[in-house]
Amino acid sequence: MTPTIVWGLLGLWWLLDGLRLRGRIAALQPVPLRSSEPIALNEDYRLLLRPGAVVEPAMAQAAIAYARAHNLEVLDLVPQHIDVSRAMMFAAAVDPATFRKNRLAKGHSVAAALVVQVSLIERCGELDMVPKTALEFQRLAIALKLHAAIDADFAIAQFSGVDEPFAERAELVDEIFGGFARPLVALQALLALLGPWFSPMVGGAALVLLHLQPAIALYRTSIRPKRLGREIVLRTFYDLAMALGLFVRAPVPADDPIAARRPIYDALLRDGVDRFFEPRRDSCPLCSGAELKLVLDTQDVYQHKPGRFRLERCRQCGHIFQNPRLSLAGLDFYYRDFYDGLGETLLGGIFGGGTGPYYARADMVKQVASPRRWLDVGAGHGHFCLLARDRLPDTKFDGSDLSAALEEAVRRRWIDVGHRGLLLDLANDLAVAEPRYDALSMSHYLEHTRDPEAELQAAATILSPGGHLLIDVPNPECSFRFLFGRYWTPWFQPQHQHMLSARNLERLLRKHHFEPLQWHYREACLANGFTFAALCVIHWLFPFSDVPWQPPRSRVRIVMSAIAWRLALPVLLLAFVADRLLAPLFRLSSNTFRVLAKKT
Repeated sequence: MTPTIVWGLLGLWWLLDGLRLRGRIAALQPVPLRSSEPIALNEDYRLLLRPGAVVEPAMAQAAIAYARAHNLEVLDLVPQHIDVSRAMMFAAAVDPATFRKNRLAKGHSVAAALVVQVSLIERCGELDMVPKTALEFQRLAIALKLHAAIDADFAIAQFSGVDEPFAERAELVDEIFGGFARPLVALQALLALLGPWFSPMVGGAALVLLHLQPAIALYRTSIRPKRLGREIVLRTFYDLAMALGLFVRAPVPADDPIAARRPIYDALLRDGVDRFFEPRRDSCPLCSGAELKLVLDTQDVYQHKPGRFRLERCRQCGHIFQNPRLSLAGLDFYYRDFYDGLGETLLGGIFGGGTGPYYARADMVKQVASPRRWLDVGAGHGHFCLLARDRLPDTKFDGSDLSAALEEAVRRRWIDVGHRGLLLDLANDLAVAEPRYDALSMSHYLEHTRDPEAELQAAATILSPGGHLLIDVPNPECSFRFLFGRYWTPWFQPQHQHMLSARNLERLLRKHHFEPLQWHYREACLANGFTFAALCVIHWLFPFSDVPWQPPRSRVRIVMSAIAWRLALPVLLLAFVADRLLAPLFRLSSNTFRVLAKKT
């Protein structure tokens, strides 16, 4: 591909991206200045202002009237006269046309003024409702959106906002877009600056288009950006300075959660890891077959916690299971700081990264039934229950889980009732609840359990006659497990203790009076093999951050890891593209399958 074509495509991309951002800005609605009724500011809404922002009483009343009229719990006010960089950041992060309808859309704020319903503030409990900086506003907006899934929105208002200090750009970009955003911005700026060197005409035009992008996105829109001319002239300089962290003030040291946890892990590991495993068994837990074959011998490639984990396959029935199995102490150790604590933010991003699988599960049941009460086992924060309401608005969704995340899901109103504990312990009480549950889901749950058959028996106890059971599990027969080896995502050691094949799962379902109705393979496939494998390999060689169960890294290793992750960005992009392009091939031998069964 010639330089002319490369920079021609880049220029076209920057032009189209500017038009895309303009369309998002155009979707913003203004707050009418006149309110039809007088409103006390402290009645049922509070106005949260960043220091320096000024909202006149009439505008504040109009904003509260707008929030009430649109049944909003959170309204972020976008100043009509706003800093260019903040407006561009907003347009890149948020699509106002779909933000409110998207239950999993990440919260956002332009860090000037928030109108928040008092009842939401009370429900959020410990959240800091006095944000002072742009970063604090952004984090508060993320938390509020989690609690007001479809009741948060944006509107343009006429008030005096706060100029965005250049020093805050880098930390805001990291918070809003993640750690890979700044390397991408730097790469974009460098490509634009190199364009005239390789292709004077086309490369120069591409550079001009990148500099004009703020004008393409913002000029003569409903907002009036400040210092637009300066931003156009200095675009690439600003981008490089922000991406490289120039002019950024040193962050104020906060309490280090890793240092706080290190003594806990030192105590847990003082006697080694032997107590985290039960004695190895010499027969299959499903059929008692005595001929076992080693399938995988690996380490923890996700968290890098110590220990080795083996998966063995029964030659008689084909069942793959962890051997030796984790003990109860081992389960506590290896799950600690994975779904909550240190790992909560990362896992929340992964679970909230897409709506397709959640809707597909709900649709599979909706095709054959309209449940009154649905129990989601292993509900976590309740992502599935939250989205399934779009498909089944009249269904009551409850959840069960061991994690404290379940209580947070109740506070967010993502689930109606939370049952904390093991399903085997809860089954008898849930079985006599009225009305009975007529739908139960186990989405990527059975593979984590110590006894899958006992879990299915508990599900049969809980469900009403004719009720439906929905199960998602990894497919151990997927041929791509040979390609990715220990980095094949569904192996997921040490958490996955049982890998049920479709044949074995069907046998267990029928044994416990379930009739399989539908099987989904291609529809359930998760085409992410190359991306997760690349992430795991890079993380194995160059850990992304310190962890309290490993010795602290030296300054040299920290710097090496930071450099390696930035250099690995093209590899990760290629892996992502490979997953998208090869998705049809992956579906031929899906890494996941889904079954819907009816209790007979």
